[in-house]
Amino acid sequence: MLRFSFFLLLVLSCSELFAQACLLESKDKYFPNKSCAENKSLNQEFFINEFCKLSADEETSLTYVNSCDDDYLASCYMDLKEVSGALTLYVYTEALLDQYKMMCTDEDNPTMTTKWIDPSSGAGGRERLQTTDELTHSVLSAVDEMVGVGVYDDLAFNVLDAADEVVSVYDNYYDGNQIDENTPISQPAFKLVNSRLQSFLDTIELNKQKIFARASGEKLSECKTSFQGFNEGTLKLLQDILVDKQSVYKGYTNGLIDHVYAVAQDFAVHTISNCR
Repeated sequence: MLRFSFFLLLVLSCSELFAQACLLESKDKYFPNKSCAENKSLNQEFFINEFCKLSADEETSLTYVNSCDDDYLASCYMDLKEVSGALTLYVYTEALLDQYKMMCTDEDNPTMTTKWIDPSSGAGGRERLQTTDELTHSVLSAVDEMVGVGVYDDLAFNVLDAADEVVSVYDNYYDGNQIDENTPISQPAFKLVNSRLQSFLDTIELNKQKIFARASGEKLSECKTSFQGFNEGTLKLLQDILVDKQSVYKGYTNGLIDHVYAVAQDFAVHTISNCR
């Protein structure tokens, strides 16, 4: 048994030593996120210890692989100036593409030079097969880039902004008063959170109606079916939680904030994947 344990430890150590890529996947089903970093010219020890391991946490699983899967949606090439090396981060979660792109195209970061690559636009990267739906999405994305953020993207981001407004009450209360986060919020803060929560739910309902008004035919049917699952899933779970007022008083530590963001992200997934 001791010899087997030593052998297992040796195999795991070697997988880190020779790994050229690391796969990062969210463990939270409400916040799906998959990305993969592939080493191009970084020192191997730096790549493993300073990038892969530091990118993972309790909510993210880390797996060492020889290379990243080809079915990625976009990638960010990063040339790290301070350590004289580069890597490519491949993105697989459609709902988070805009966030990754914003991070990748941040020109104010003096420590690295980056390049955002979208295979569907012909900008480079590995080839991937595209279905008719994927090609349609590529065309819509190209139009979005020409005219600014698309209408559907706007509606999804509006819901996320409303979620931020809820969380900001907690942030301001605890940070401004330097109070322990396990302490229930005050009555005035409670009323403000309730107001923001209602506004959050109203924004969801209003934006759903706007989305339905823009869709037509089979897409409208698909969109409504998708949102039926949303209504019965994460949205209902949040509404059930809000029945208990204590969940709002202690929303910073009992998971309420996580559920609010889960609803916002789920709304974006249904909007962009099934309605646009």
